[in-house]
Amino acid sequence: MDPRDAGREGRGGGGRVLPGIDRAVLTATIAAYQKLGCWTPHVEITRPAFEVALDVFQHSRLITKRHRYEDVCAAAAREA
Repeated sequence: MDPRDAGREGRGGGGRVLPGIDRAVLTATIAAYQKLGCWTPHVEITRPAFEVALDVFQHSRLITKRHRYEDVCAAAAREA
């Protein structure tokens, strides 16, 4: 996502993507994450990224079991 696109209308003219979030704050946040390397250009959740997220959630004790990638991620994302 280009930070300059932050807060613009979503597909189909359905209104702002993140209503209630100041556009300047959102733009700055996205730019900061991109500089850190925390914001990848692709939108799909890759299996390796999913496994890392599970590691983080499990370490933080936010989940009690590891969920299967196939049960959480849409088929279209898995095939990308």
